[in-house]
Amino acid sequence: MAPADTPGRVHPTPEAAKRFEAIRKSLTDFFNASKLSTGEPLAPLPPELAAFLETVRPNLDTVRARLAQGPAPVWARDLEAGLDTRIPNLLGLLTLQKLLLLDAREQLRAGREAQALEILETSWQLNRALADNSPVLIVQLLAQGVIRVQQPIPRSFPRTPAGWPERLLHLDQQSRILRALRCEAFSAYRSSTFERPIKDKAWPPAQGLLRWALWDYARRFSVIVDKLSRKDVRDLDPDAFNQEQQDSLPRWQFMAHLMLPNAWDAWPKSVHVELEAELTALVLEERERLAAGGPPRAADRRPSRVKGLTWIYEDVPGLAWVAATSGTSINSPRRLRKLCVAIWLSPPGR
Repeated sequence: MAPADTPGRVHPTPEAAKRFEAIRKSLTDFFNASKLSTGEPLAPLPPELAAFLETVRPNLDTVRARLAQGPAPVWARDLEAGLDTRIPNLLGLLTLQKLLLLDAREQLRAGREAQALEILETSWQLNRALADNSPVLIVQLLAQGVIRVQQPIPRSFPRTPAGWPERLLHLDQQSRILRALRCEAFSAYRSSTFERPIKDKAWPPAQGLLRWALWDYARRFSVIVDKLSRKDVRDLDPDAFNQEQQDSLPRWQFMAHLMLPNAWDAWPKSVHVELEAELTALVLEERERLAAGGPPRAADRRPSRVKGLTWIYEDVPGLAWVAATSGTSINSPRRLRKLCVAIWLSPPGR
């Protein structure tokens, strides 16, 4: 999980790498298909994933035990390095998270709820440690991706996992992304102050010009992030916003034209993450209400955590795929682009 150039970093054996490569696509396809749970009973894993999981479970147990023992892992970071800041092995961390969540899912499917919850907690704590450790944009995007693939697991518990609804209702991904974008601007600023060459083969007298252009780019980037934060995230068109910022740059500012990232969709995506987590909390809450014998809901609305967006509750008599007489659908807020989530609920055992 250390950065690729870390001395002494552990690498898999050729045999282990070959085994993983054989299931890589299946693992990716499985999580792409299961990002949004609709509450159906958990289906068995594809045979190749089930077999691979059995071979790596001892290592996963070791990771889980280490994280449970504490303290949380800390990755070396040096934001003073500017654009040369090193990041952890994010691909390795994402793969580890997927395997942990596969294991939690299989434990839950086998009825071992305590073991599943313990593994899910391991996944959460590992991801939180990573996100809290580094404000770098790519790290925050990876952490948010993990939160999304975690959601089907707590939704699949027959009883609400203790503490999870409150945890999910208090995520603050929007501010993390805005801070990460500001960190990108700071990294450019720091690099503009270094005495070492910005581009090794550049004509030496041009180094001063390159540093000044990079400094000016960092200043402009910071202003753009402030402008972004004042937008209404519900209606933000990232591509149009990017084009607007590119058009506002002077033609002579070659550095800004080259380096300004088209990453503005990271902000609305962070809202998607918050809303999906909020939806999970509402799913768990509604299941508890139904399990306690609560009556079918009349059509109802509930404000979401995003101002101006509302969750829509609807009573659904007789769900085809469960032994239930009634349930509830919670439909997604409709103004936020590309958020496609609708969860069908039924009281467990009814």
